[in-house]
Amino acid sequence: MISVSEIAIGDSHRLRRSILLAVGIVLIGAAVAVLFGWQQNITVLKSVLPSLAPMNPTSAVCFLLLGTSFIARAWPDAPTFLTKIFAAWPPLRS
Repeated sequence: MISVSEIAIGDSHRLRRSILLAVGIVLIGAAVAVLFGWQQNITVLKSVLPSLAPMNPTSAVCFLLLGTSFIARAWPDAPTFLTKIFAAWPPLRS
């Protein structure tokens, strides 16, 4: 028989996975847009918000790696050492 606490734990894991996946997709989408903006010299795409300064392409690559790490953490059987490398690499580059 399944207890109420086991159901709550399952729901929290699904919520955590959904949040990680959504944040990862947003980070990767923003990074790809910024990199495309720099490649094609489209000023609007070079910054995340129009009122902000343009994002450095290296920062966009770090966003890309961080988003990849978030998506990898969304799956329980993903290799943890890879997600730790993706998450730790951007600060090491600055």
